Amino acid sequence: PCMIIASADHGVADMGVSAYPKETTVGMTQNYLIPKGAGANSLANYCGAQMEVIDMGIDADMSWVPGLRIHKLGMGTKNFVEEPAMTREQAIEGIETGIRLVKEKIDEGFNVFLVGEMGISNTTASALMTAKFAGLTA
Repeated sequence: PCMIIASADHGVADMGVSAYPKETTVGMTQNYLIPKGAGANSLANYCGAQMEVIDMGIDADMSWVPGLRIHKLGMGTKNFVEEPAMTREQAIEGIETGIRLVKEKIDEGFNVFLVGEMGISNTTASALMTAKFAGLTA
C-alpha cells in the first residue's frame, strides 16, 4: 500500500473557524516526515504502507523538510467566503498532480492507495464542498 497525504493551507482559516492556528499545518506536515509521530504514521506502519507527503500549497517555505514533495499551487488558497479559493487552472493542476503521483506509484508496483489531506480549516472547506454538491445554500 501507498499512503499519500496532500498538505495545504486554507484561506478561510484566517477567519478563526478552527480551534487550531493556521501554522499547525506546517507542524503536522513536518511530523509526518521527521519524527514520523502522527496518527497517519501509525496507520501506515500498521498496514505496511509507504508514506508520500506532498506540499500542494502550505503558506510557508517547506523546502527544508526531508522527503517532502513540493508542488505548490499557491501559498495556500484564498478565503472562499470572500472570493474563489483557487482558480480553475489551479484546481485542474492539483488534480493532474495527484493523477501523476498515483501513476508513478503504480509504475513502482503499488496497487492499493490510502489518501488523506492536512490543512487547518479543512473541515470547513469539506463542509462547503459537500453543501455545494448537495445543492444546499447557507
